[in-house]
Amino acid sequence: MIELGRRTQTELEHQFCPKCHLNKIEDEWQFLSVCPLHAEERDKLMRKSPLFHQLSDDDQLCWLISNWDDEVILALAEYQYTAMSYRYPRP
Repeated sequence: MIELGRRTQTELEHQFCPKCHLNKIEDEWQFLSVCPLHAEERDKLMRKSPLFHQLSDDDQLCWLISNWDDEVILALAEYQYTAMSYRYPRP
């Protein structure tokens, strides 16, 4: 919603995740680490680093989106594909 809201000029306080009902603004962090809809896929992704949970939230996000490890990149791509498939299923 954060990206859609930027394009549609929706106020930030109205850019909530439409799927999880936690009343959280859906930004990159919420999509990757908070939304309960994606818990199973998230667990697969987080297993790529045994120390992941010791990082701060900001460091976790930085680690995920700036990682050069092929396995992590593939896992993140699979996570995003699966998560978006849940959100926007094909007819």
